[in-house]
Formats: sequence, structure tokens, C-alpha cells
Amino acid sequence: MNSSDCGNPLEDSENYAKKSTVLQTAVSLILAGFSILANIVSLSFFLQTPKKCLANRLFILLNVLDLLICTLFAVETAFLLWYEDEGTVESVLRSAILDSLLYFVIAEYIIFVICVMSVTRTISLVTPLYVIGDRAVAISLTTHFTYVMVKETSLLLTHITY
Repeated sequence: MNSSDCGNPLEDSENYAKKSTVLQTAVSLILAGFSILANIVSLSFFLQTPKKCLANRLFILLNVLDLLICTLFAVETAFLLWYEDEGTVESVLRSAILDSLLYFVIAEYIIFVICVMSVTRTISLVTPLYVIGDRAVAISLTTHFTYVMVKETSLLLTHITY
């Protein structure tokens, strides 16, 4: 048996790694596409409900944030796949830094919105006649969003300078 018949092991592993990356990216993009569609359907449902109570508004906010994060993931994944062989490392890194900032801000804000939803749901279950003020919830959401933006931006700037 000739050694040239077996192929180059280094070349084979590189081809396998490339095919594996493309397959993982394709599966990720398909899942992101389904997530985007599911969020659009869910958002349209909550927007069509005639009763715009606090819980519905929070679900709408959660759907919008989830839609943003799924779209951001799909765009980032497609961008990295598209420009992988182009040699535009600087633009890929710049996009990854900005997208990671947006990703972390949105992800942390989603967690806070879920906490607000659980607190408001618990209050409404424990004291059914108590009405939670929309203004108080809006102020807490705005304050937390500002905090997350400042924190993540300062972390990003600290990371870039060092």
C-alpha cells in the first residue's frame, strides 16, 4: 500500500474541521431562523390582544428583546461565516466587539425583565386587589437598562484598553 493512497492526515483534519464548522453554523442559522419566526408569531399574538395590561406589555418587551438577540446571533454567525476566508480580520473583530456589547446588554436586560415579570406575577397572586403602577415598573426597567449600558460599555472599554 502506497502512503500517497491514504491521504495527508493534516489535510484531512483541516477538511473535517472546516466541514464541521460549516455544519454547526448551518444548524445554528436554522435554529435562529425558527426562533425569529416563533418570536414574530408570539409578538403578533400579544400585539393583537385587546387588553394591554402590565403583563402583556412585559411579554411584548420580552418578545422584542428575544427577537433582537436571535436576529443579532443570526447576523453575527452569517457575517463570521461569510467573511471567514476574506482576510478582513479587523472588520470581523470590530463587529464581534459591538455585537458582543449588544448581546450582553440585551441578555442581561432579558434576565431583569423576567425577574420583573415574576415579581409582578407574585404580587398579583399574593394580593389580588393590589394594582401595580405602570410608572414604577417603567422607571425600574429604564434605570436597570441605563445601569446595564454603563456597566457593559465600561467593561468593553476597559477590555479594549488593556
